[in-house]
Amino acid sequence: MLVTAGAGAGKSRLRHELLRALRERGLVPEVWMARGDPIAAGSAFGTLAQLLRGVAGLFDGEIPEVRRQKLLARIGRNLRVEDATRVAQFLGEIVRAEFTAEGRPALRAARNDPTLMNDQLRLAWEDLVAAETAAGPLVIVLEDLQWGDLPSIRFIDSALRTQRHRPLFVLALARPEVHDVYREWRKLLDRFDGHRMLVGEVWTDSVEDLARYVRGDELHQCFNFAWLEAPWDAAAFRGVIDDTLAALGAAPTWVLSNHDVVRHVTRYAEGAPEPGVGAARARAAVLAMLALPGSVYLYQGEELGLPEVKDLPPEVRQDPTFFRTGGEVPGRDGCRVPLPWSGSRPPFGFSLTGSAAPWLPQPADWAELTVERQLADPESMLSFYRRALALRRSLVGALPARVTWLDSPDEVLAFARGDLICVLNCGRGHVALPPHRAMLAASGPLTADGLPPDTAAWLAAR
Repeated sequence: MLVTAGAGAGKSRLRHELLRALRERGLVPEVWMARGDPIAAGSAFGTLAQLLRGVAGLFDGEIPEVRRQKLLARIGRNLRVEDATRVAQFLGEIVRAEFTAEGRPALRAARNDPTLMNDQLRLAWEDLVAAETAAGPLVIVLEDLQWGDLPSIRFIDSALRTQRHRPLFVLALARPEVHDVYREWRKLLDRFDGHRMLVGEVWTDSVEDLARYVRGDELHQCFNFAWLEAPWDAAAFRGVIDDTLAALGAAPTWVLSNHDVVRHVTRYAEGAPEPGVGAARARAAVLAMLALPGSVYLYQGEELGLPEVKDLPPEVRQDPTFFRTGGEVPGRDGCRVPLPWSGSRPPFGFSLTGSAAPWLPQPADWAELTVERQLADPESMLSFYRRALALRRSLVGALPARVTWLDSPDEVLAFARGDLICVLNCGRGHVALPPHRAMLAASGPLTADGLPPDTAAWLAAR
């Protein structure tokens, strides 16, 4: 249950009344509590770490061995020894009670792979909640949720889903004052002549929640990260499009990357059987998004096909997340490396030769990805982006906002906007294109067999 109300409205009293009502019915629940911190707002797993520190009785200043012992003892209350050890090893990563990786291959492997670490953390958290709810009712209270962090909220939501038949209740309390702030900003902006926009970088659990931020007297647009979070799957993309258009109406937005996530060229390559898939999917995804109504926000560097830089040495990293987790969570520096503009070696024209070095070093192999090099190559990612954006600009004025879905195989996303048809092949085999008058654009070469895997195309219907 999420309750939003202003200060003094009685949200904390609601918590007390809930617990009192449970006790009157003979239920004595385990109660875990955490409170959002405005200073650390958004810090990955900050809310979950606070929750677990309270559960295990961990305090600042304790030596690591004491913290490990206390964490293991509390987790072992309702778990078998071997399970408790595994769960404590991974949850220790976010409460500053790290275990040595020696003799623990799963922990060592996860520390070298952020995606694997996230999966192991989620599994450990869900196993802990499952053990607690098997022993009795569990109530999780999250106060000042407006200062919480998205990774923690996702883990708690995941536990609610996996333990939906268990006695688990989450009471989240938040203050909605942020909307009052946006309304004041909008009033201020509307006093000026000319065209001005308020655009919010707002992370929400759903596009329905996002729609609250773009009401008529608040922001004009918000970044919509639903596509960014979707897997490479036609059904997932269609769900994102349907939900977004239903919730946001005339002001939808689309985003593939931003400064807080792994760049999508790298994300889309994860688990791919051959090299080059990440770049191919990146081209196809942006072409599909550019065919949709609304605004597409591009993150600097995606037009160059820049990958995530995963091998930054510890001494050059800047993201506080890296330091707060003792280096176990690499943070966001890998997507924030400065752009390569020209030349054959770092800093690639980003700063003057002989001047101060950029805040993060660029990989030497980015010489192939500079703006200078790509402008001279008509097949480069940058040239592709420039052509796609120019074509969109020439067509968008005549296109209706309505999206019409076309019949297609399950692994294919196919839709029309007036005379424009867009087809995206997320499958592993070639697919036939629908009837059309002309080919307008494609993210990759077509063959006699049709549209290849990981490729998108724009067609003129008539």
